[in-house]
Amino acid sequence: MRKQQFAHQLIQLLINFILILFGCFIATTLSTTLGQTGDWGMLISGIIVTFLEIISKRTYTIKKLIMILPKNYQSHKIKYFVVLLNDIKIGVLYGFFIEAFKLGS
Repeated sequence: MRKQQFAHQLIQLLINFILILFGCFIATTLSTTLGQTGDWGMLISGIIVTFLEIISKRTYTIKKLIMILPKNYQSHKIKYFVVLLNDIKIGVLYGFFIEAFKLGS
């Protein structure tokens, strides 16, 4: 039982790490592709910030709601999906910080 639990937590950690790296890839792709022309910079950055803020709002309201609800299988699936979406969001933000530091140096 303990060995299975450790393996499950290790798999979750690896999935979270891969999704953070995927978010960094998305940020790098967006900044290089959309930064080529420079025409769409302000519009796209506004859309990205809005999208990330919506994810943040959903993440923390759903986490509060799940704490109140009784524990069942469906709430665990929703919570896991929200955590995965939040990992991608963290990766995108981290990727944009990396791109900003690359441009600044």
